[in-house]
Amino acid sequence: MHDLRARAATAIRTNRLGRAALAFSASCLLACCVMHAGTSYNVDYAKSHLLVITDKTGLFSFAGHAHAALAREWSLESTIDASNLEASRVTITIPVSSLVIDSAEARRLAGLGPGPSPSDVRKVQETMLGPEVLDARNYPTIVFTTSSVAPGASELRVSGQFHMRGQTRELTAPVRYTRSPDGSFAFSGEFQIRQTDFGIKPVSVGLGTVNVKNEVRIRFAV
Repeated sequence: MHDLRARAATAIRTNRLGRAALAFSASCLLACCVMHAGTSYNVDYAKSHLLVITDKTGLFSFAGHAHAALAREWSLESTIDASNLEASRVTITIPVSSLVIDSAEARRLAGLGPGPSPSDVRKVQETMLGPEVLDARNYPTIVFTTSSVAPGASELRVSGQFHMRGQTRELTAPVRYTRSPDGSFAFSGEFQIRQTDFGIKPVSVGLGTVNVKNEVRIRFAV
C-alpha cells in the first residue's frame, strides 16, 4: 500500500511538472511570436509633418503660385521590427478636410516664398476640397498602406497601396531613416503622384496660360 501511494504521488508531481513545462513552453513561443512581429512605436506629431506641394506650368506660369497643403490631422499605425526592417508595416491615414492650403507653416516647410492673397487662398482651399479635385465630402480620407520594405544602409524602398478619391495605385517611395541611441526612429522622404491617376483633372486658369502640374509632390517627416 505504501509503495502504491508513493507511486501515485510521484505520478501527480510528474503530471504537474509536465503541465508547468508545457505552459512555460507556450509562454516562450508566444513571446517569440510577439518579438518577431515587431514593436509598435508612438509618433511625435509635434516634430512630424505631411505636406502636399503642387507646382505650376504654362506660358504665364511665372505669374501664378506654387501651393503647399499641410495636414493638420493624420494618424500613423506602425509595427517596426528593428532587427528585420523588411517585416515592418505602416498605415498612414489623412482626413482630407484636414488639409490646409498655403498657411505660413506649409509654405515654409515647402520652401516657397510669399503666397497668394487671403481671398485667393480661400478660393484655392474651396477648390482643393471641392468635387473637381479631392471631393472631401464623398472621399473623406487618403490612406497609404505598405506592402513591402526593402532596407538599405540609410534608406528604405517602401512599396504599398495609395488610396485617394476612390482610386488605389501601387507606388514605391525612397525613405531615409536614422535610429537614435534611445531606440527611436526618424523617417523622411518625398515622392510624386499623378492627379490624373486618381480621376483629377489638373486645375487650369487664364485659358490654359497657367496650369497646375499633373505631378504632385508629397513630402513627409516622422
